[in-house]
Amino acid sequence: GKFNRHWGPGIASLILSNKVPSFPQFGFTYNATPNFKFEYFHGSLRSLVKDTDNTVYEGIGEESPELNRFLAGHRLEWNPTKRLTIGASELVVYGVREIDLIYLLPIAPFLSLQQYAGDLDNIQWELDLTWEINQKLNSYFSFLMDEWKPSMTFDKPNRNWFAYQLGLTANQLFIEDDYFVIEYNWTDHRVYRHQNNINDYYSHGYPLGFWAGPHAEEAMFKYFFTKFDLLFSLGYSYAKRGELTPSMLVDQYNDVIYDRFSNISESISVFDLIISTEIRNGFNLHFGISYTDWGNGNFDPINPDVLGESIKKNSIMFGFSQNFDIFNQIVSITKNSIKKSISI
Repeated sequence: GKFNRHWGPGIASLILSNKVPSFPQFGFTYNATPNFKFEYFHGSLRSLVKDTDNTVYEGIGEESPELNRFLAGHRLEWNPTKRLTIGASELVVYGVREIDLIYLLPIAPFLSLQQYAGDLDNIQWELDLTWEINQKLNSYFSFLMDEWKPSMTFDKPNRNWFAYQLGLTANQLFIEDDYFVIEYNWTDHRVYRHQNNINDYYSHGYPLGFWAGPHAEEAMFKYFFTKFDLLFSLGYSYAKRGELTPSMLVDQYNDVIYDRFSNISESISVFDLIISTEIRNGFNLHFGISYTDWGNGNFDPINPDVLGESIKKNSIMFGFSQNFDIFNQIVSITKNSIKKSISI
């Protein structure tokens, strides 16, 4: 189908986030044992890279076709104990050519397959841990590696193209029906991008992993609680993003040192309160207020010399949603039909 995925713990994801626009894909999930799960998929991404050498569409219209960009991924989840979950993901982005048969091998390591294909593609690895400290408290950790050279790990110019996530969740923290989460995400300026831009870890201009992309960080918390048959959601987020110039991309492959946020950057703080209530049968009403403080907003990380504007605003939100539980409705109708047939 055409949908998005979220791999790993946390509200944000470093490896594969549901914040990216949905894309066509196929795959499967295999529950080998109650404690072991394997997942595989292959999908097609929007590269936004024009195929200027294509002459088939020349003169037909203003738009030129885009070069192909594909994504393949597999993930393992293992529960060695009831309180510990270990996850490991590997993804590869490749383009220009048509679907490559080697990446249709679900269990083969993509690193080996990429080397077989000539080291043309972009590999991402991620490891995550979720530990249930007690019945009320959970912690999680996620680590993403784009590229690493062990011999340079502790050197000033290094190949530590890493990203990490730390998080903590709690329920029944203050009252019986509440839930609290605090999370921090950090990405190096060298992750997600590739020397061949067709292999960038993006679709339709959005990063597949952490929503703010490389050279970014976010600290956030959310608190949910139920009172008077109302669901209250209280949240705060502070995010910062730095430049991603073409020269920085060249420098990262030459191991040139870059001081984080040393030049132009943008930051945004958002505080919001949302109140929701269910009217009936999955129909919900929502009301919310928020405050936003956006410094150097809408600046272009690739062309940071064009400064954005600082924005401070208050917002009021009102909306509604309807949740359809189609599967249970079908099951219920089927059961009733069977009962009628038996009674007849």
